[in-house]
Order: sequence, then C-alpha cells, then structure tokens
Amino acid sequence: MQPVEEGGLGGVEQLPRARDREELDTVDAVRLRLVSRIDATRPLSLWSAEVALEDMEEPPAVFEDGKVRRVPPFSEEEIFEFPEPFGRQSVVQHMHEEPITFGRFLGKGLRYVDLKMGGHHVVQMKEAMAMGLLSRERKRVGKVQVVPRDVLIALSPPALTPEAVPALLRRGILKDATGCHVVVVEGTKGGSRHVIRYDALGPSLREVQQWMPGATNMSYKVGVSAAILVEMLAWGEVKPAGVFPPECLAEETRRIFLARLEENHIRVQRTA
Repeated sequence: MQPVEEGGLGGVEQLPRARDREELDTVDAVRLRLVSRIDATRPLSLWSAEVALEDMEEPPAVFEDGKVRRVPPFSEEEIFEFPEPFGRQSVVQHMHEEPITFGRFLGKGLRYVDLKMGGHHVVQMKEAMAMGLLSRERKRVGKVQVVPRDVLIALSPPALTPEAVPALLRRGILKDATGCHVVVVEGTKGGSRHVIRYDALGPSLREVQQWMPGATNMSYKVGVSAAILVEMLAWGEVKPAGVFPPECLAEETRRIFLARLEENHIRVQRTA
C-alpha cells in the first residue's frame, strides 16, 4: 500500500476500488459516529489509558474535497442521535484511519469523510486536555517536577483483565457496559438522493459473559472480528490477496465477514 501524503491522494488508480460494488451510484459523504458507556460505581477502563490518550492527542483526520486535513482534537462538536439506550449524545472529532483510507480508495465521487466519538471517557479527556493534564512538559509541583500526562496515566485504572471482570460484576462494582457504531452514507442512486444508515449496537458486557466469560464488550468485538478474518485467511476467503483496507476487499469477502459477525452476536441494522 502506498503511503498517504498529508493533503494529497496521488496514485489511487493503481489500487482496487469499490466503485462498482456498492448499491449507490455516487457517494457524497460518509459520517462515522461512535459512542460508549460503562456503568460502574468507581472509575474503570476497558482500554489501555496510554493508548487511548495517544489516540485522543493526535489531530483527527478529515477527508474533504480530495484532501486530508487535520483538525484540533475534540473539535467540531455536534449532537448526534444514537439508538437507545444512548439517544442524543455529544460527539467530537477523533483520530481514526477511516477518513484517510475511505478518501483514498472508495471513489464514487466521495467528497467528505469524518469520524466523531462520544461517551464519558471523551468528556473526561476533553476536560483533562483543557486543564493541561495531557501536557508532556514538566511542571513543578512543590519540590518535584512531574509530567502531567505521565501522572494521569499512572493514576488511571488499568484495562480490565479477564479475571477482574466477573469478580467486579459479582461485587456490583461493574454493572454493565455497551457501545454503538453508526455509519451514515449520503449519495445518489438513479439520480435520486439517498441516505443509508448502518447501526451496530452492542452486545453489552453482561451479554458477552454468556458466550465468553471474562471478556468485555469491547474486547469481544475487537477479538471476534480479528478471529473471523484469521479464519477467512486460512480458508482462502479473503480477496484480493495483499494488504488492503476493508473497503478494497471483494464484495463476497465483505459479505462473508458481516454474516459471521452476525453469527457471533454482532449485528448491523440498516435503514434507508
């Protein structure tokens, strides 16, 4: 795969594209919206605090009119309507690879892609950044010097282990956790304007315990997705061969993957 150059998307025609494989004739915009929630009596983490901070510190990428631009972390806040139990939630720009790869490979006249995230942890990190707690510069506190970011990581709870999850559930400290991923695609079909929305809600942490005790809702979704692709690679079901982002894979490959996600309790609901 060729490296992405900031501000430019050269060399695209040499790589596979999804131009003729989807149901829309043209795609104007793709908007990705993520939200998560954890219900607990004390601060808990489903992900590495250090990795999460690195993601949130990096200026998010937005694809617009043929170029990738960077925007400030936690910027361009909006209210987005998620399915219940989330409802209307505030979301902000967040760094992820989809705006870059979609803009580079999807085609179909695509003009805009962004990814925004919401949830308790996003609000907390936005406030932490505003207070300077994500700074890497040393600050004098009394007689010592500290790096605020290092202190924040040291004080953050570690990601939950498989042993900790059932124990915390039994003690009532951890009650549940869930998340939702939404993709909104705007484009045309036969000259008519269409908006297609895909919602992937859950499964919740408590539901996951029925199939994989000790896993969290987040580790389950990430792990199952990776396991399905490993199996598909072993069975020769991933086409074309090579290293490509998901939107460049053959339609049949993507169909098999989505079907197996559903078999493993990760369901995507489509509305248009």
